Amino acid sequence: MKINYIVPAAGQASRLNGIPKFLLPINKKNYLLKFHIELIESSFAEKSVQIVIGTNKNNSQILKNLYPNLNILEFESNSMVETVIKSKKDIVEDESVFGCIMPDTYFSDVEIYSKMYKKIKDLDAVVAVWSINEDQIGKFGQCDIDSNDRLTNVIDKNPECKLPFFWGSLMWKNSFNKFLELDDLHFGETLNRAINNGMKIGVVYAQGTYFDCGTFEEYRELLIKEIY
Repeated sequence: MKINYIVPAAGQASRLNGIPKFLLPINKKNYLLKFHIELIESSFAEKSVQIVIGTNKNNSQILKNLYPNLNILEFESNSMVETVIKSKKDIVEDESVFGCIMPDTYFSDVEIYSKMYKKIKDLDAVVAVWSINEDQIGKFGQCDIDSNDRLTNVIDKNPECKLPFFWGSLMWKNSFNKFLELDDLHFGETLNRAINNGMKIGVVYAQGTYFDCGTFEEYRELLIKEIY
């Protein structure tokens, strides 16, 4: 199966004063987006992989300069789900597998993409989940998981939620695409709609840490706790 990874990079980065989050450095030679792209390339070195980046006019030329061989699409978008829908419009869906890169995140489990691909064989979609820390509660989509490691519900950004895991990466088959809707503000809405319509969504448990660098404070946490 061909693997199509979509990079939603059409946000305005308002919490970072317009600085593209995917370009935040994690060491002298690497930055967030490069980390993910290199991880995908190494995880699927013997597979057919296409990476599509959906972005806005402010970031389009930067990305084209960095990645002249990737498919970079320019458009306006109001949500991650909308960016994914617009980015996959020219992809032949049939036997393809889709993945969504969170380009403003960093995690320590470098095998997670390959683990998800191995898991998806008999499923419609797979999410990778991490154990949630106290300071992360209410910032992610927390996951209700049954005894068969199937996702049964996602509770988005609720500070009162007590569920111990959150999802941080998503892979899906063509059967899942019909549940993507432009009005979805969060992928949790899409996942719950798919679950309620009988889609089989499996769970892969990631090891180690996960950082969402959506604000300067969160990026600082990454640098202090993980990088330096």
